[in-house]
Amino acid sequence: MLERDGELARLQRVIEESGRGVGRLVLIEGPAGIGKTRLLDEACQTGQAAGMEVLRARGVALESTFAFGVVRQLFEAVLAGIPLRERRKLLGGAAGIGGALLGFAPDEAARPVADATFASLHGLYWLCFNLAARRPLLIAVDDAHWADAASLRFVSFLAARLDGLPVAVLVALRPGKRNGSDGLLESIQAEPGAELLTPSELSERATEQFIGELFDSGAEPDFCRACFEATGGNPFYLRALVDGLHADGIRPESENAQRIAAQVPDTVVRALMLRLSRLPFGAAQLARALAVLGPDTELRDAAALAGLEVGAARNTADVLADAGILARGRPLRFMHPIIAAAIYADLGAGERSQMHLESARILTAGEAAMDRCASHLLAVEPSGDGWIVKVLREAAAEAVARGAPESAVAYLNRARREHIEGDRGVRVLRELGLAEFLAGHQTGLEHLREALELTADIRERALIARDLGNAYTVADRFADTVTVIKQAISDLGGADHSLGQELEAQMLGAAALYLPTRPAHRELLDRLDPERLGDSPPERQLLANIALWRCSEGMPASVAQAIAERALAGGKLLDELTSDSQLFYAATHTLMYSEAFERARYWLDRALADARARGSLFAFAIASASRAECDYCLGELAEVQADGHAALQAGGTDRWVLAPMAVCAQVKALIEQGRIRDAQTALAGWNVPLGLDQPGMTNWLSLARGRLALATGSWGAARDSFLAVGEWMTAWGERNPGLVDWRTGAALALAQLGDTQRARELCDDAISLGRDLGQARTLGVGLWCAAAMAGGADAVELLGEAVPALERASARLDQARALIDLGAALRRGNHRRDARQPLREGVELAQRCGATALAQRGHAELIASGARPRRTALSGADSLTPSEGRVARLAADGLTTPEIAQQLFVTVNTVESHLRRTYLKLGIHARDELVTALAGRAESAQDASGAEPTAVPS
Repeated sequence: MLERDGELARLQRVIEESGRGVGRLVLIEGPAGIGKTRLLDEACQTGQAAGMEVLRARGVALESTFAFGVVRQLFEAVLAGIPLRERRKLLGGAAGIGGALLGFAPDEAARPVADATFASLHGLYWLCFNLAARRPLLIAVDDAHWADAASLRFVSFLAARLDGLPVAVLVALRPGKRNGSDGLLESIQAEPGAELLTPSELSERATEQFIGELFDSGAEPDFCRACFEATGGNPFYLRALVDGLHADGIRPESENAQRIAAQVPDTVVRALMLRLSRLPFGAAQLARALAVLGPDTELRDAAALAGLEVGAARNTADVLADAGILARGRPLRFMHPIIAAAIYADLGAGERSQMHLESARILTAGEAAMDRCASHLLAVEPSGDGWIVKVLREAAAEAVARGAPESAVAYLNRARREHIEGDRGVRVLRELGLAEFLAGHQTGLEHLREALELTADIRERALIARDLGNAYTVADRFADTVTVIKQAISDLGGADHSLGQELEAQMLGAAALYLPTRPAHRELLDRLDPERLGDSPPERQLLANIALWRCSEGMPASVAQAIAERALAGGKLLDELTSDSQLFYAATHTLMYSEAFERARYWLDRALADARARGSLFAFAIASASRAECDYCLGELAEVQADGHAALQAGGTDRWVLAPMAVCAQVKALIEQGRIRDAQTALAGWNVPLGLDQPGMTNWLSLARGRLALATGSWGAARDSFLAVGEWMTAWGERNPGLVDWRTGAALALAQLGDTQRARELCDDAISLGRDLGQARTLGVGLWCAAAMAGGADAVELLGEAVPALERASARLDQARALIDLGAALRRGNHRRDARQPLREGVELAQRCGATALAQRGHAELIASGARPRRTALSGADSLTPSEGRVARLAADGLTTPEIAQQLFVTVNTVESHLRRTYLKLGIHARDELVTALAGRAESAQDASGAEPTAVPS
């Protein structure tokens, strides 16, 4: 550790800061042999002395496809050493997903998830968090340039979330050396706050000091200078050179300097190999076995590969350690990766291949991780061995399940080189196509198509068609999906009724999303009779499709709701498909569109719980977006904002399928709160034109634009936006206003523009549909719209019918609006005393909903009616942002800070920041005051309408 005082001091400071909860990331970058590993050694010893839990791992070139190989090195040993009861507590919540990845959690913690990569990272992050809660963590990753991509992805994920964690992450790597990491190392290096250490070569003076310490009699300057020039001050090469000279009896004298001048690093390595060849029998065999098996190898495995008895191998390992080739202790490790690389390179190609094959067999027999066995098979020459294909396929399946499709692609590409013919060869091709698709490789579709063409078995063809159809759908190639699935259904005939129904459900979902395929969708939908469907998983999927699409076309609400509930089957559909599935949302959206809002909210709550349990950010985003719209229909505007924000944060910047729904819900809520400028900001950047050939989610953006135009008095823009939605829905055959209510919005705009006849027609149409479909909210909003255009006694009559309809629908915001408009109409008709009760109820309801603008209008009407309502200033609870309000409510419900963070897919630091701001706004100091402070909001809302005055002038 000569001339490393500066680096050691900086590492000491990092360890001290991370122990105080200031998470730190340090990169140690330098060429091979510069001393990166020694710095990590010192840091780990310092961290251990400071009471930290030290987790250490090293990337290995031969194991770069071993998915989460470095992660396993970090966590497996520490988890195995924790007592079972404590381990179960440690793996509670989202950490169980990480535990399942490592084989330390029950199977249910590893339920399938569409975004398996994020779920794995999420689970590992919380495992880190829980470990750090026991005592501060020091995570050291050596030779990161050789680490597998999945592990690097985790390091990058953790590095971005270190703020507030008592965790230090140290990463050692070589400059410019990348092992197919797809920019992951660069993202780690670019992390804000990352600290870079670049240890330099030893100076000539330090070289002289180093050599002098090795030779008791000291060393002459010319000899030391020659050593310095030969090695360039590289510590590893210097040590290897001097050790060799010492072993050969060459004295550190000036007369020997000439012999050193010719030494270069390659020569130093060759000298190591020569030294190895001079060791007793078995030493070279054991060293070669270890070079093939990789570091941290168990002695029994290395002995088996070397052909030695375990006892003999133990003694031989000590001999290798004395020679400076192996590190002392167990498991077996080379002193430096350069030594391992030199010994491995010295093997002939055939010998190397055979040793890797034997390694895979030894590890498989010892029940090692399947990925580790498969990583050896990648280096084996093809021989048509079916066992190799079997192991590679199993490893690929595990890699996909853990969210590491890149590793699966490598394994399956290697399996294909065995040239396995027949059905097994086709299955390998199919599995490769799926893995490539998940990894984002364009070749995935090609290989799935090729597998489909090569398969003669009709059932196997149907299964491949299902996979290919899913891939086409994700790629927005709906016509291709329909073509492939339709052919598979035809070929399958009655050979497998259940699989045929599954394909029909898949086809319905895809054909509904593209206007040219709607005729095929209609043809299949017409053939299906829900009364003849039972309770099998494929039949539930068909029922979900029937419920949604017939509801959208105008099926009575009660019938659609009954079919949707049959599909959901008390939770079976969610368990079978999980909360990532389009078909699960077909059933829950049917309930929402047919205005069973409370039931829809129940299932969406369950979907969110499922997403959290599985760590699926994608499912969390979809469920949150759906719930935001449901929140709006129920009149819970604070929840709209919180759910909408959560959905868009989780979904990222991509225009994912339900993002427009979340945006629209937020815009509508902001308008109701009188925050027009914020609504304009929320909609900015979403100027996606609504074309007749586009999937329907774009409707939500046009609806939001229309609502914003109404709020700002832009009547022409409002009319155009709403009528564009109506044109789209007509073209697609969707009549139900519960999907997107364009009729009443268009009617209000047209009335302002003087086209009262067209406005009344649209309003009457909405009312008729509400009655015919049995949808109380549609009816109530239609009646309210008609009242807005009628005025006088007709308005009072229409609003009198609208209020109970909206109450039946639990549409509290719409009910509040109707009540306030009813009170206003009565006041204008000089029935001021009669106006006060609906106005009081409307204001109270509007305030409970968080509809600030509506409540203010109702308050003004109450004053005009002669009442004396109490004016309330914005309370602390009302001033909370949606995210602050959500965190506060969860904390008031008794959830801990980590539990809240896991529920919302954010960091603990984010939750704590929200709570600090919440305490400040509420004027409180602790969690136990939250319940009272938040309850004060409801009490102030109840008091806002004021008491009835004893005498009011007429």
